Amino acid sequence: MKKTITLLLFAVICIVGTTNAQRAQSTPIDELLNRLEQIGNNHGSISDYFTQEEQLQLRSHLSKKGVTTKTFSQNVTTRTISGNSSFVNSANVNGSNAYNGPAGTATRNAKGDQDLNRMPPVVITHSATQTIEAGAEIACANATRFTDNTMHRAFDLANDFAIAGDFNVTDAEIAIGLGVITPAGFPMTVNIYSSDSQDVDTATLTLLGTGAGTIVAADSETIVSIPVAATVPAGEIMVLEVVIIDDLTNSNYMRFGCNNDGETGPSWIMAPECGALVPTRFGDLGLTQGLVMNVVGEEAATGGGAAWCAMNATNEFGTFDPTDGSVVTAIGPGVVSGNFENAGSIDPADAGTAYVIDNGGDAYSVDVATGAYTLLGNMPGDWTAGEFDHATGTYYAIGDSNLAVLDFGALTAT
Repeated sequence: MKKTITLLLFAVICIVGTTNAQRAQSTPIDELLNRLEQIGNNHGSISDYFTQEEQLQLRSHLSKKGVTTKTFSQNVTTRTISGNSSFVNSANVNGSNAYNGPAGTATRNAKGDQDLNRMPPVVITHSATQTIEAGAEIACANATRFTDNTMHRAFDLANDFAIAGDFNVTDAEIAIGLGVITPAGFPMTVNIYSSDSQDVDTATLTLLGTGAGTIVAADSETIVSIPVAATVPAGEIMVLEVVIIDDLTNSNYMRFGCNNDGETGPSWIMAPECGALVPTRFGDLGLTQGLVMNVVGEEAATGGGAAWCAMNATNEFGTFDPTDGSVVTAIGPGVVSGNFENAGSIDPADAGTAYVIDNGGDAYSVDVATGAYTLLGNMPGDWTAGEFDHATGTYYAIGDSNLAVLDFGALTAT
C-alpha cells in the first residue's frame, strides 16, 4: 500500500477480542506447560488445545516469566498465547448481539434528526446488516489494552454504488464492540482516500480528508458517527481508513464491531504487534466476519453548474446565476403559456433533458440545449414544487399538500 502523502504509516491486523467467560477451576500451571511442550509446532487453533481459562493462565504465567512466545499457525494467522497482544477466539464472550437501525442512522441521530423517515442523502456500506455480533468483534489487543490498529474498507463507487459523479463525504460510521474500557476516552481517526485499486495492500492511496472523534465507555455496542469532509473524484475507488493508536498507558481497550451476516466487499486490517505489516483481508486470516463501517455523503450535483428556470411572465426557458438571481439568460421560447413549477429539473440519467410541470398538471420535457418544450401529457394536481433524487432517479413533487412520486414516462403520480 502506497500513500501519496507524508504521514506515519499505520499498520493493522485484527484479533477477535478477549473474553469475559466465567472462570472455571484452574488447571495446575505445570500441567499446562507440559501440554504446551508436547504440542510443539502442530497447526490448528489454540482452542483445540486449551480452554479460554487455560489460555489466560498461560498468558499470565509466560508474560511474568519472560518466556519467548510460542505460536500456532492457522492459515496465515498467527495466534499467540503469551501475555502480549494476540488473536484470541472470543466465541465464548459474554453478552448478546446489538441490533441497530439501517446504515446512516447514527449520523442522522448525531445531527439531531430523529425522524425515521428521513435519512442522509447517500449511505455507502458493504455490510448486509448493522448488527454488532457478540463474540465477532476484532482488534489487535490483549486483556487490558489495544495496540495500534488500522481498519480499511474499499468502495467502488461507480460500479457498485452507481455514483457517476464526484462524491462528497460528510461522515463515517464505525461499529464499536462489546466491553470498551477507558478512564477518560481515547481518540479515533478516520481518513478518506481515493485509490487506484480495491486491493488496499497494493493500492496507491491519496488522502482527501481526515476526521477525529473520541471513544468512551458508553460507546460500547453502538455505532458512532465521526464527521469527515472529503470529495472523491468521479470514477475513483473510495477507501475508508479507521485508526486507533496505543497511548502506552495500558488502560484503553476496545474491539471493532463485526458480524457474520454477509458483506459485498472484503474487510481489511493490519497491526504490527500482531504480525501483519500490510492491510490483510479477513478471509486470508481465516476470519469469516466483516467490519460494520459506513460512509455517508452525497453525489455532487451535475449539469455544468447552471441553474435552470422557466420564466412564466415571458414564457421562456433559460438559466440564471445562482449567486445573483437577477441575472437571467433566455435559451428559447416556451411552446405554451403556463404557471410552471420546479422548472429545470435535470434528469440524472440524461443531462440533456429537463422536466417541468405547471400547476394545472401539464408535464413537459425540455431540451436543455435549445429550450424546446415537448408536451408529454397531464398529471392532475396543484403542483407547487418538485425535483429528482439524483441517487435513485426518482422524481418527487408536492401537490395538494401531499408528497408524490411522478413518472413522466407513464404520466402517473403516486
